Amino acid sequence: LIAAALTASGDVTVAGHVLGTLQDGGPARPITLGIRPEALAVTQRSPHGLTARIRLIEHLGSDVLVHAAIDGQTAIARVAPELAHTVAVGQTIDLEAAPGRILLFEAGGRRIGARWRATAQPLAMRRVS
Repeated sequence: LIAAALTASGDVTVAGHVLGTLQDGGPARPITLGIRPEALAVTQRSPHGLTARIRLIEHLGSDVLVHAAIDGQTAIARVAPELAHTVAVGQTIDLEAAPGRILLFEAGGRRIGARWRATAQPLAMRRVS
């Protein structure tokens, strides 16, 4: 779970990045993102990624889980075992979210039925100016 914010214009922001924009944002408020490890892609130097630093790598046989810090929070991404050699503890990576695989929750834990606005890039994160 990752703390985020929803702006009045519908932007979903995390650590100074806009993850995407909802069709119906409602009032500005804090929210929580639920992102499963398989919904996060680990990339190198992506112009659209959310920068994170690897804290821990778990080798689980059929999967490798990468625990990475984003602005004091931890996100977990799944990496195929054959790509495990491309990541290392302490390494800076970018994480990109898979479209439609992010759950949004109100502060009280109630799920927000989110419909993302269509974009040219699938839920690419962009820096907030």
